[in-house]
Amino acid sequence: MDLFDYMRENTLEQEAPLASRLRPRTLDEIVGQQHILGKDKLLYRAIRADKLSSLIFYGPPGTGKTSIAKSLARALKRPYVRYTRADEKNVLKADCLIIDCFGLLSSIYRYGEIAYIGGGFGVGIHNTLEAAVYGIPVIFGPKYQKFMEAVQLLEAKGAYSIKDYDELKTLLDRFLMDELFLRETGTNAGYYVTSNAGATEKIMHMINF
Repeated sequence: MDLFDYMRENTLEQEAPLASRLRPRTLDEIVGQQHILGKDKLLYRAIRADKLSSLIFYGPPGTGKTSIAKSLARALKRPYVRYTRADEKNVLKADCLIIDCFGLLSSIYRYGEIAYIGGGFGVGIHNTLEAAVYGIPVIFGPKYQKFMEAVQLLEAKGAYSIKDYDELKTLLDRFLMDELFLRETGTNAGYYVTSNAGATEKIMHMINF
């Protein structure tokens, strides 16, 4: 770290916009997102049990992704770095990488071994194919019935649906302990995508374009 880096780090707090300075610094200061941060909810219990590994927070601006991620990193006392400020030096010292920009989620899945897709406990789920295309198991909540790809991924045994923390923990433990189960589920997910490729060509042929 040179003099300029030192000064930037030490004045960042004072020079940051007011909204940034007023961000919650602990999980207890966060208002909202109680479906995952509320006591006895999924993320809360995982934090208390110290069972967190890799996480991706994805959603529209202003929903608290960065604040939650930074608060989590502080709560777990793990060194973290934000993607927009990462370099070859500080990224090697971090256990937590916070993706604080748009357009990377579909590419980030390639680095995972298991993908938990957002949604599934409200009106719908996020894109399942973005993760399945990389040949990794896909997990989502119980409200997936309106999404054909999710239904078919379940039938192909490339995805699993969970309804609460206990089911998720049981499934993740099995993935982590049973390498064959992990590999076969991922293979099934990847094959589902590749076997359904060429939809555009088929549609164009059907309409005689």
